[in-house]
Amino acid sequence: MRQGWLSALVIGLASFQLNCSGCDTEAYVVSNPPLLVSGTDLLDFGKIPVDYIASRTIQLANAGQQELVFENIEISEGGDVFTITPGETSILGGQSMDLIVSFKPLEAKVYEGTLTILSNSQDKSETTISLTGEGDEDVVCEDCNNPPEDTCLDENTLMIYVEDGECVEGICRYEPSTVFCPYGCEDGACLPQGDAGVVPESDPVMDAGVSDEILDGHFSMLSMALGQAGSCALLWQDEDKQVACWGYHGILGQGPDVTTDSNVPLVIPNFTDVKYLAAGSYHMCASKIDNTLWCWGINNYGELGNGSNITDYTPQLVSVIEDPVEMFTAGRNFTCAVTRADETDAEQKVYCWGQGDWGQLGNGSFDNSTTAEQVTGLPEGVSLISIEAGEYHVCAMLESNQVYCWGWNGHNQCLVSDNTQNQATPVEVYEEDDNNPMQQLALGMHHSCVIEKDDKVKCWGGNGYGQVDADSNVAQYAQIMSPAGLEDDPVLGIASGSYHSCAIMMDRTISCWGHNSSGACGSGEANVQEKQSLMPIVAPANDTQWYRVYGGSSHTCAADSEHQVFCWGSNGYGQLGAGSTEMNQYVPVPVSW
Repeated sequence: MRQGWLSALVIGLASFQLNCSGCDTEAYVVSNPPLLVSGTDLLDFGKIPVDYIASRTIQLANAGQQELVFENIEISEGGDVFTITPGETSILGGQSMDLIVSFKPLEAKVYEGTLTILSNSQDKSETTISLTGEGDEDVVCEDCNNPPEDTCLDENTLMIYVEDGECVEGICRYEPSTVFCPYGCEDGACLPQGDAGVVPESDPVMDAGVSDEILDGHFSMLSMALGQAGSCALLWQDEDKQVACWGYHGILGQGPDVTTDSNVPLVIPNFTDVKYLAAGSYHMCASKIDNTLWCWGINNYGELGNGSNITDYTPQLVSVIEDPVEMFTAGRNFTCAVTRADETDAEQKVYCWGQGDWGQLGNGSFDNSTTAEQVTGLPEGVSLISIEAGEYHVCAMLESNQVYCWGWNGHNQCLVSDNTQNQATPVEVYEEDDNNPMQQLALGMHHSCVIEKDDKVKCWGGNGYGQVDADSNVAQYAQIMSPAGLEDDPVLGIASGSYHSCAIMMDRTISCWGHNSSGACGSGEANVQEKQSLMPIVAPANDTQWYRVYGGSSHTCAADSEHQVFCWGSNGYGQLGAGSTEMNQYVPVPVSW
């Protein structure tokens, strides 16, 4: 995972305490100066068709505590083929940003350039990154007038394609749409009404973001999981449950030979009988109907659960746990699972593995582990009904109507008032309340949210981007609060990204709040801002009814009542699945199934 090194650097540069007992003058603690760290020193675009534009991202992080300010970012020696998308002009201490670089070859040859970054970094004022890419005239589109044949997604859903496609990076892309067939779908066509006058059943209602519900009827998309740079969906097709992924190549599940990102969904081959999905930042996990757990992607800290740090781009059985898995979740560089020996066993066990230096493994230590570590400190004899991971912290909802959290508490996301104390074992966040139990958890990087029994949203933790209260300048909250604008409004579901959250309202519209620089709040290009108050997304149509919503790091996806999936926000890796290389989408765009 690309951001794994940042947490280690921040810990290594932790501020010191000055002991000045008996001094006549006041002592000061000096925070560490800014330190620029780049995720790579070489950006290779590979082969790109001539006159087409490809975009990639470079992660820049500030491993110091003082603000890092960019004086100049420019590209030299590359002519006009390499360009930079303007972005942030500074990075706060301990934070990171993605710098977008684009490549448009003008002829068939190899291009090289140098990206130079001037800043106030303490180690050196100038940082250079080599750029390379090759123009290719052989990869071109023919006439895009041969769409795929219409096909039945399931017994009641027909997928059709527009006649004229669009050439994207040398490949013809055809925009799909779905048609509901009330009397059945067979051989790529809707069946006519029969003599019996069959009346179609009404659509089943889906609770937003609930991945443990098996949907009947004509639905083809059962659930989704969104990470830092990729997305996966659980599909019901041909009477089987399969997984399709798009975005960063490491989470596609296609194996080591696929080294390019994908901006359209790719079905993972030979991976069926899947029940649920969960996304880490750069790894994915899925459980099967036999209650086994499988993971794939980056494995720098052992988050795949194979007992090593060896990365694997195809789904592999998690070997560090033995008992059947009831539920699971994934964060940045770590994974957790709830197991039970068998149905007659009253005792659940919670295990976590991977990166642990924020206490997110919940075993009382701050060490990383490639083996499963049992979470200690949860009430005995009380079953979990839900477990969710943020970036570096975890919260669990118990059947006793209690919520416990552990891991990173630097922004009070574990609701411990001393934000210098990360929690290596679970701490109680909500006290038992039989009259108002919890319904759903949604965790971001610095904040945590729940839906209570009265359908009201409550949040706590970091508020730098308005994640808790966008109308306030308070940096973080060590108390449970209603987000501004949602004090009196019930919701149907909620999803959180790193610094934003979205809720499905009772009228089945979606409203979002928090960080919106990349369009993760979906409120349109005119409303792009770092700190957005509660605002409705720009729906594809005035009568759009939303039934599910999912949060990624800086992107969001949702399913509507017509069974279509839309995504919006950051698209540096193609994680919106819309068949486009355009970097950010500020309104929902359809996924190109």
